[in-house]
Amino acid sequence: MACIEARGLRKAFGTTIALDGSICGVEEGRILGLIGPKAPAKTTALNAILGLTPYEGELRVLGRNPWTERDQLMRDVCFISDVACCRAG
Repeated sequence: MACIEARGLRKAFGTTIALDGSICGVEEGRILGLIGPKAPAKTTALNAILGLTPYEGELRVLGRNPWTERDQLMRDVCFISDVACCRAG
């Protein structure tokens, strides 16, 4: 079973295109790293996967649409942002 399936994932902020037709699949038990120079793309992809931003295209996370089924999805998903961590000074 694929944990994440995306086809034609697209998101624009005005004239800035953050995601342009992304296609990916992440199989169960795999670790995914998002790397690349374009900062908005990685953040926007994560926000779409977590159901935090609307998008164009098809996206399924654990078989659910994260935008319309976020409540159910969050029962099975955990995300911890590095900016939410306390850092010793």
